[in-house]
Amino acid sequence: MVVQYIVKNREMFEPFIEDEIPFDEYCQSMEKDGTWAGHMELQAASLVTRNNICIHRHMSPRWYIRNFDNQGAHMIHLSYHDGEHYNSVRLKEDPCDGPARPIIIKADVNLTASLQQAKAAGASSKSRSSKNVVHGGTIKMVMAGSGCEDAEKAEQVLLQVDGDVDAAIEFLIAEQAAEETVNESNVFPEEDSNGNGENGTSDKHQNGNLGHGTDQSSNIKKVDNDKTSCKVDKVLYIHLQKFQKIPRNKVCPCGSKKKYKACCGTAASGKKFVMYAS
Repeated sequence: MVVQYIVKNREMFEPFIEDEIPFDEYCQSMEKDGTWAGHMELQAASLVTRNNICIHRHMSPRWYIRNFDNQGAHMIHLSYHDGEHYNSVRLKEDPCDGPARPIIIKADVNLTASLQQAKAAGASSKSRSSKNVVHGGTIKMVMAGSGCEDAEKAEQVLLQVDGDVDAAIEFLIAEQAAEETVNESNVFPEEDSNGNGENGTSDKHQNGNLGHGTDQSSNIKKVDNDKTSCKVDKVLYIHLQKFQKIPRNKVCPCGSKKKYKACCGTAASGKKFVMYAS
């Protein structure tokens, strides 16, 4: 029964087979009488019988395989010896004339109660957070982290990202950086009517006069501005990828010709925001 459950759920258990043994060969070996089971078989036994398992060890804390949190779930007790043997455990007064009598350990009862309380608290918290309400303290955190002085705007961004403070801060910083880049690009001088720009000074200033230096400085500013704009655009692109799922092994859509996991996928998965300087 246990081995058949493993076979039917191959994708769940195959990654945990050790020593590079083929899956089918491993299952055939486990089906033979006298083959010792391991931790993986215990997990399968818990799932197929819908029982939790408590494993007792000499002078060591107990191990638990707890797949079912309801109070009615039965607990099977086993002992583990010498790092390789499992035995069933019964009460001292158990007559051993049938199934093992229930073994009640106070710690088990407390653990079940604690899990249920934590689960209930988590559900309650999730219910509260689902409402379209943003606390004032959260708005202040976003304003302090991003430098945004508009509380209404900070609240609006928080609602858009489901209350994620880090995501809201990153979005506002990226938006501010993009606005600053646009403003800076408007103050750089354009090419003059004489053609003194990126390609127009080679013949006129062969002796290295001051005019050549001025044009070169202007060109450097334009190039730096283009680089800064590209970097800010990429930061905004990375932020937007948090809300879109892209296969990690596909080519990154940012145009780098690299795989997504080695390009924007790496930056998008982190929580840190990187500021680029012009």
